[in-house]
Amino acid sequence: MDIDTIIMALYAIGYNRSGCFVTPEPLGPGGNPYPAMHGKTDPAILDELVRKTADCIKERQDVLLS
Repeated sequence: MDIDTIIMALYAIGYNRSGCFVTPEPLGPGGNPYPAMHGKTDPAILDELVRKTADCIKERQDVLLS
């Protein structure tokens, strides 16, 4: 996926206002459906995944808005 195009589309439909959010990936233990439904991922792994994702989106958003 092209994250820049996704960010621009979100701006085009008004997702840059308060109360709106988007997440680019499922927060679960991988692509296997059974563990994704019934497993528990280590919270530290989830925190790192969310941090990396937020940093990436913020970085690309700053570039697009500059």
